[in-house]
Amino acid sequence: MIAGATVGLASVLPGSSAFANAVDPCEKYPDQPGCGGGDVMEILMRIISWVLGILSFVAVIIIIYGGVRYMTSAGDSGKVKDAKNTILYGIIGLVIALLAFAIVSFVIGGINTATN
Repeated sequence: MIAGATVGLASVLPGSSAFANAVDPCEKYPDQPGCGGGDVMEILMRIISWVLGILSFVAVIIIIYGGVRYMTSAGDSGKVKDAKNTILYGIIGLVIALLAFAIVSFVIGGINTATN
């Protein structure tokens, strides 16, 4: 079983023959984001994307935690209220993180088109 999993995993890793004939998209389209050394805006956008991705992940974990608290509250009204508040705050955090990403993408896209 372990040998089969190892062979299966080795067939999808980047060193396998499936990727041997892959063409680097940066060779065909050198102006696309992620190709070349990267300017300040591209680097800033990557950093912001990572931070907002982590914040979104944390918000989802908080929502799951609130769900577990809700399921284990055993009908106690105080625990149910706390669990619902945890879920609500997690959803609010997720919405804020997604809106922040959209706003930052819009602003940086506008700056890039204004400077080019």
